Amino acid sequence: MQIQSGRDGLLIGKWVTSAKHTLVGKSEDWRRAWLGLHQVELEEVRAANPEWASKLEALAISPDLPPTQHSAA
Repeated sequence: MQIQSGRDGLLIGKWVTSAKHTLVGKSEDWRRAWLGLHQVELEEVRAANPEWASKLEALAISPDLPPTQHSAA
């Protein structure tokens, strides 16, 4: 998943949005593997907007949470 180039340069925002959609619903192991494969792109994002890169990285490494149990009261 490479960052596409537009008329004015790299389409960083479009790539970040696509990456977020790709990561949602995937397991922690899958997200971490994805992160390992996309370090070059993440550095491009970091150069353009460090906050976006940090948030995307946090999403990729966040632990899987067990489903919540609802107690019947």
